[in-house]
Amino acid sequence: MEEDVKLKPVSQTRSDGNPSLAQAPPINFKGSDAQLDMVRSRLMAIDESEISQFNLNVPSTISYAMKLHKAFDSDRSLFESTFTAHGFNPANYDDLPLLVGALWHADIKLNQLRTTSRELPELIETCKALYKKLDMAAMYLWNNHEKLSPLVESIRSGKGYLHLVDALARYGMLFSENWDAANGYCNITEADIHQAKDLSARLIVLLADADNDKLSEYRSLRDRAGEVLRRAVSDIRAAAAFVYRNTPDEMDRYPSLFSGRNNRRRKPMTSVEKAQSSDSNTSPPSETTASSTEEPSMSVPAASA
Repeated sequence: MEEDVKLKPVSQTRSDGNPSLAQAPPINFKGSDAQLDMVRSRLMAIDESEISQFNLNVPSTISYAMKLHKAFDSDRSLFESTFTAHGFNPANYDDLPLLVGALWHADIKLNQLRTTSRELPELIETCKALYKKLDMAAMYLWNNHEKLSPLVESIRSGKGYLHLVDALARYGMLFSENWDAANGYCNITEADIHQAKDLSARLIVLLADADNDKLSEYRSLRDRAGEVLRRAVSDIRAAAAFVYRNTPDEMDRYPSLFSGRNNRRRKPMTSVEKAQSSDSNTSPPSETTASSTEEPSMSVPAASA
């Protein structure tokens, strides 16, 4: 369980009266789940068509946003005095750390779900193979056993992934408790017994996370948090560009979310280069966007255990 976020009051409230932004949490990634919950309704209110199409690099976005927030917070009085009568309320942007935490948590959850979608099919096949090995040995050893035969039949009766979870755990316990009768009389090893217990625990965790709806939800929350953060940073940088119009070097303290990219301008083409370019039949490159990235399927092979 992640720690609760401790909030600190700010001197002003947002001009739109949004209650979730009247307090701003310190940077605390351990409480990022709470931070995401605080802005969830605000993020989901954004129309999907309004989300900008850009490649969202979450670590870079967080780094540049917090660098900008530090500069903005230190220059707060300057912004307040400059824009008092111009509709720019610095208090509207006190929640940048909150948005950063929300973006961080949404991205972590999304990556966990993507990992689950890749691991689950392989894990299921491993579980099935071990189940088959344990099942054949149990039938060989205790098929006619007065006390253990009904237990083996009980373990074998069932279908689906939850049965696979249960059967591995119960077979692991059965062989562990009756190891003297099994050791040397079948191909089961102590490592198989331990693996059965471990795989059962791992499978139930991944099955709980294997949810297409969750994957779509956290992908949407991540993209929306990135969009809100992008808008806030753009507003602050526009205000800073005005405040420091006569000292442009100060803008180094207010980085763009895209500062780390190789976006140096190309030199103008010569007439020869233009002619060569017009003669070539190259197709425009495709863009990878935060909101159009294809997600891996969460579907898994049918259970037959």
